[in-house]
Amino acid sequence: ELRDGEGKLAGSGTTPATLQGVLTGTYELTARKDGRELKDTVEIQRGVTASKELDFAWGSVAVTSEPPGAEIFADGKSLGKTPARFPLPPGKYKLTAKYADWPDDTRDVTVQNGQDAAVNFEFAYGSVKITSEPRGASVILAGKEIGVTPMHLDNNVKPGPVSYELEMSGYKTVTVTGTVVARQQTFLAEQLDQTRGPDHAKPWRNSLGMRFMPVGGGVMFCSCKTRVRDYDAFCTATGHTYEKPDFDQTPDHPVVKVNWFEAEDFCKWLTNKEHDAKLLQDGEFYRLPTDAEWSFAVGLPDEGGATPEQRDQKFPDIYPWGKCWPPPFGAGNYADYSARKLHVPVIDGYEDGYPETSPVGEFPANKFGLFDMGGNVWEWMEDNYKEGEKDKKWGVLRGGSWANGDKTELLSSYRNVISRSEHGAIYGFRCVLVFEQRNGQ
Repeated sequence: ELRDGEGKLAGSGTTPATLQGVLTGTYELTARKDGRELKDTVEIQRGVTASKELDFAWGSVAVTSEPPGAEIFADGKSLGKTPARFPLPPGKYKLTAKYADWPDDTRDVTVQNGQDAAVNFEFAYGSVKITSEPRGASVILAGKEIGVTPMHLDNNVKPGPVSYELEMSGYKTVTVTGTVVARQQTFLAEQLDQTRGPDHAKPWRNSLGMRFMPVGGGVMFCSCKTRVRDYDAFCTATGHTYEKPDFDQTPDHPVVKVNWFEAEDFCKWLTNKEHDAKLLQDGEFYRLPTDAEWSFAVGLPDEGGATPEQRDQKFPDIYPWGKCWPPPFGAGNYADYSARKLHVPVIDGYEDGYPETSPVGEFPANKFGLFDMGGNVWEWMEDNYKEGEKDKKWGVLRGGSWANGDKTELLSSYRNVISRSEHGAIYGFRCVLVFEQRNGQ
C-alpha cells in the first residue's frame, strides 16, 4: 500500500508490483506478509521510476534437548519436538521446553534475518546431600522413610523444589527444603532440637522407628501395621515367643500370628519402655485403636451405634480405596490371582505382586498418611464385638488381608468377629498413641 501524507491510498498491489500514475511527492509504503509488517518512505519524482526492495527473510533457531523429545513453545505457541530447526521471523522470543514431568525450562533467544540461532535444554538429574546433628534421623519423603542421615541421593533427583522431613526419637521433627539444579548437588542440613515427647499435631517417630500420624480426637495412629522388627524387639526384651508363619517375611513385613492379648501386651510394654526413657509424659500411652477410631481413620462417615455389632456393615458401598469394585490396581494387598491355591474367593483380574504379606508402606497412604488400612493383615480393635460379660471373648478385626477377596469382607465397615485368643497368618495389629489420663493412674 502506498499512501500520501494525508493517509489517502495512492496505489496497492502484490509483489512484485508496479504502481503507475503516482503524483510526485513523499509517500509511506507499507508491506504485509505472514502477519509481519514493514514500513518505508518513497520519494516520487517527475519522470523517474522509484524502486524499493522489501526483505521478509526469516531466521531460524536450532533447538536440542538432553534427552531429546522435549516439546518447544515460542511465546506460548507449540513449535514441535526436539531435535529440530524452527524458522521464525526476526525478533526476540521466550522459548519454553516441556519434558515429561520435569519443571519447564525457559530461555531467551534473538532471531535475526537470514541467521541461525541455537538453544540446548538439559533435563538432567541433580543430587541432594542431607545431614543432621545428631546423626541418625529418619529422612521422610511423601510420608515414607527413604533413609537416615547422613544420606546422599546421587544424581537421581529431578530439578526443582524439594522437601524432606527429619524425624528422630526424642527430637522435634523438622522440614528441610531446597531447590535442586541439574548436574549440581543441593546440601540440606539441620540441627535437631530435643523434646520430651511427641507434638500431638505433627508426625512423630518413637524409639522403635514407628511413625505416628495425628488423626484427631487425642489419638495418633501408627502409619503402618506393627512390623516383625517391632514385635521382635518386644520378644527380645520380655522373653516372649510366638509362632512364625509358613512363608517368608522380612523385618518390614507386618507381624502375624499374634492374638488380641499379645497385641495388648506389646502396647503396655512399649508404653512402659518409653515412659522409662522419658519419651512419653503422664497421660500418654499406647493401645489398640477403638472400633470407632479406626472407622474415622479409614474415612467412614459417622456410623452411629454404640457397639461394633450395631455399626457392622452400615455402609455397603465404601472401601478403603473408594466406592468402586473391584479395587483399582495398586489399591492394596488382597487375595489376587496368586491366592487361588488357598481355595478362597479371589478378585478377578487383580494383581498386587504379593502371594502373602507385603512390606508395610508398599501401597499408597490414605489422607491421614496411614498405610494398609485395607489389606495385608487384619487389625485387632480394642473393643468387644458386643456388650455383655459373656461376650468378652469375641474380638473385632478390621481391614481385610492378603487372603481376602470377598466383596463384603473388604468393606471399610465390615467387622471380622473371632475369639481374642485366635492366632492366624492373616491377623496382625496397629498401635495408636493416646493423650489422656489412664483409668486409675
